[in-house]
Amino acid sequence: MSPTEFPEPPDPRRLAEMREQLEREKARRRGGGRPRFMGRINGDQIRSVGTYTLIPMLLLAGPIVGYGLGYLVEWKWGGSPWGVTVGALFGLVAAFRQIYLILARKTAPGGGSDDA
Repeated sequence: MSPTEFPEPPDPRRLAEMREQLEREKARRRGGGRPRFMGRINGDQIRSVGTYTLIPMLLLAGPIVGYGLGYLVEWKWGGSPWGVTVGALFGLVAAFRQIYLILARKTAPGGGSDDA
């Protein structure tokens, strides 16, 4: 090609086909707005991970706090080993109640929102 020659202009039909193909590919990669298991993580998935990570923490923290309060009751008024035992059981029951409330809110229709 000499310096005075210009390339021929692109075919408008072919250019339109390529743009449509590009838009289809972009839409396919975006997933049409639906959440996917692999690829990008959306906000709902991150909130679910946070919620379900909280459950084992509650199962640990509830009895530990109950045990500590039971130990304080025993130290103040005596009654070994009943203060620690009852405190740990109350803590476990409180943890299970809290887990039930979290899961009930999460699985309710329209649930999972933290508007409360």
